Amino acid sequence: MTSTSRASLRSAINAHCKACIYDPFAKGWGSWREQVAACCSSNCLFHPVRPVPRERTK
Repeated sequence: MTSTSRASLRSAINAHCKACIYDPFAKGWGSWREQVAACCSSNCLFHPVRPVPRERTK
């Protein structure tokens, strides 16, 4: 039996969204998670489960 490394579903979704929308040269637009959270492509299958930043608690 061989052991293969498989990406988790969350890792695969994160990687897809980051590759699709993230612009590292967009100054002032935030991190890749913030840019993905601002994505307005509602016809994407991953839109409902895209990574969004967690709210900071006090």
